[in-house]
Amino acid sequence: MKKKRKIKVSVISSILLLILQGSCTSSKLLQNNNFASDMLAGSMKALTGIQVYGANPDSIHLYLEIDPSLLKPQALPDGLEFLSLSLRWMIFSSFSEKSIIDSSTFRTGPLSPHQSEKLIFEHSLKAPRGKSYYLCYKPSSDRYRNWNIMWIDRTNEQSHNHFLITLSDSTLIFRSEELFDKPLYIYHSVPTDNTNLFLRRINLCSCTPSPPFALKVGACKIRFDSIKTIRIHHGKSEEFLLENPGLYFIQIDTNLIGAGSFLVLNPEFRHLLIKASSRYITDNDEFRDIWLGNIGLLDFWENIAGSTQRTIELSKRFSYAVNQSNLLFTRALPGCLTDRGMIYIVFGPPNAIYEDNELETWVYREFRQKRDLIFNFKKEWIFPIGLEYRLDRRAEYTQIWYEAIERWRR
Repeated sequence: MKKKRKIKVSVISSILLLILQGSCTSSKLLQNNNFASDMLAGSMKALTGIQVYGANPDSIHLYLEIDPSLLKPQALPDGLEFLSLSLRWMIFSSFSEKSIIDSSTFRTGPLSPHQSEKLIFEHSLKAPRGKSYYLCYKPSSDRYRNWNIMWIDRTNEQSHNHFLITLSDSTLIFRSEELFDKPLYIYHSVPTDNTNLFLRRINLCSCTPSPPFALKVGACKIRFDSIKTIRIHHGKSEEFLLENPGLYFIQIDTNLIGAGSFLVLNPEFRHLLIKASSRYITDNDEFRDIWLGNIGLLDFWENIAGSTQRTIELSKRFSYAVNQSNLLFTRALPGCLTDRGMIYIVFGPPNAIYEDNELETWVYREFRQKRDLIFNFKKEWIFPIGLEYRLDRRAEYTQIWYEAIERWRR
């Protein structure tokens, strides 16, 4: 597998470890900025991609895509400028146990200020197979107090982080568009006697989020509309193509829980997801006309915008929100069709996110009449993928929901 550079791990001191242990694994809810409104501030915007692979029985490999052109130059005492990114990493299995499995600091080292191409770095952390984990990371600077959180699944042999997809030349993939109609390989890190991998594509109509005030919501039952069988030998699949876009599950046994998931996009499917997401801000007649193609999305925006400039602005904003939700929340469903994706699209990124073993809580500061708006997402298990987030719906959201939709339509 191609790696442009390997990074030596610098373990932080025991004193700093104790400080971080208190801040990162408090029994109280942990504030983080995984996708809050300030996530892309500062040096974090240079981290343009992360892949986590449970490559070994006792550790995970992090593949980090970094764009040096998005880093701010630093200067040595002699005035010589250079680029550098330093990230603090920590992994633990439970918010309540207050036990850090591993922690370290990643540094790119000095890079040339003229470096324009993206670089891929490798970093490792201890995370033994058989459990799930929370991986937190943030810039090393003390100015950044909030942690980004990733859920890492190593609970069974076909858990999400036991699969890694690459191009045929072993180049790592960080964007969904890179998966479409290109020669691919799948790596599987857990030894098994199985000789086949099964790729199943999700039916887009499996589940559609109901508004946050709808109290009677049925369970989401994942349906599939295609299956592809791929041979695998010594942990590496044969070469294959995905000619059809969609959300795919990777499994070695379709009767067991656990699956890798990945979204394959092309322009047409991306547009289809934007059309599906327009359900959140349209009435029944408008959505039917959009979905059936009786009216285009630009025509819809033009009907409510009043000007060409406003039409383009609203269309770009909405498309961006949908694309970001797919990037952030895709697991059992495309991100825009999940509860978190729905709230993200309609209300925008929250100002803060808090998390513990049972809940993820979003806070919109002074959203209405100087009062905070709060959404709670319960962590639930959906077969076969595993962890998913389901909104705690309340009737009191009714007026706030329609007010938020009206802001989109002004």
